[in-house]
Amino acid sequence: INDLLNMKHGAAIAFGGRQLGKSTTMFQVRDRFHDPINNKYAFYFKGDSYFGGHIDDSKPEQRERRIWSILYDKFSETGLLHPKKDLSTDGMRAAITDCLAKKKDLQVMVIFDEIDTGIGGRAAEAVGRKLKQLAQTTQVLCITHLPQIASFADFHYLIEKREAAGRARTSVRRLSAAERAAELARML
Repeated sequence: INDLLNMKHGAAIAFGGRQLGKSTTMFQVRDRFHDPINNKYAFYFKGDSYFGGHIDDSKPEQRERRIWSILYDKFSETGLLHPKKDLSTDGMRAAITDCLAKKKDLQVMVIFDEIDTGIGGRAAEAVGRKLKQLAQTTQVLCITHLPQIASFADFHYLIEKREAAGRARTSVRRLSAAERAAELARML
């Protein structure tokens, strides 16, 4: 977890794994990072909570609009933005990007937990591209089971939960380039 907390902005990170424990790990990362007094904000989005229902694969802009809308609302709730009504997707993206550019001491981590719920193919690839764009201005952590999204990450971690001595242990391990290629192939 300390490795994740010390990552610099501008990195997209994908998480995968075959076991439970990913969401719990992300809650720990969020809770340890979030410190509004020191201008550090962490936002957590669980896929089925925010993106429930089917999004038409032929309309990836639906998912993109939803992502930016949720981020815009979170930035507004914390007072980082002054909300405006009826903004386009580009308007919300511009407002968030402008906020991040103006506030040099602001650190934001956005955690997307399985936002790939109900999508695949071209829609998943479009979401991966947008997350990569977002990662240019903020730290993005993304739990995904789709190689179309994971392939856009700058780093890939594997989260595994194992039982040892009657206790569940969760480990987070950064994958090497060869391990990453194997994991992306497995995800296919």
